[in-house]
Amino acid sequence: MALTPGEMDWLIGDTTPTPPHARWSPARMATVLAVGAALWLAPMGALVAWQGWDSTLAQMGWFFTKAALLTFGGAYAVLPYVYQGAVEHFAWLTGVQMIDGLALGETTPGPLIMVVAFVGFVGGWAHQVLGPDAQFLGAALAATVVTRFIFLPFLQLHPGRWPAGGIHPWQVAPDRATDRHHGIGGWRDRQSCSFFHSAYRSAH
Repeated sequence: MALTPGEMDWLIGDTTPTPPHARWSPARMATVLAVGAALWLAPMGALVAWQGWDSTLAQMGWFFTKAALLTFGGAYAVLPYVYQGAVEHFAWLTGVQMIDGLALGETTPGPLIMVVAFVGFVGGWAHQVLGPDAQFLGAALAATVVTRFIFLPFLQLHPGRWPAGGIHPWQVAPDRATDRHHGIGGWRDRQSCSFFHSAYRSAH
């Protein structure tokens, strides 16, 4: 079936105007970079002031910042770099534990976020970032740190990937209703429990 040029434009969207939030603007770029720098410097400065530059949490923040900025090609391109740094250089976890994390990521949507959170959790547990009496809290904090630092540059440098004005409740509600109808919500809850259970077992 042949399509006319007008029908092709309608189908592909070549003539759709660029939305305002995605148009190039030097002022907007400067604002994005300034806000991104502030959002990066604030937690990094807090980590360095709290535990020092050579601490596990500060080094996790710096390493995953580099992983976010200096690697291209998606999750499968960055994961070998993460393996080399986390296992061979910093020894946050063992090679076997890293393979467990990679296998866990392959069972879920979004393998990159699952693997980096796993690396942070196991590394925070093994290095007792909050001391031996708060291993779980330290591990959860480390997982939060690595997730924040690896995704902050992406969210700042690619604002056009998000809806204008952010994600609104009316956009989320239909998805949640669909999840409940198909029983997916419970599956996601079990998925989260599976992640923490796997990370906890691997840390031991």
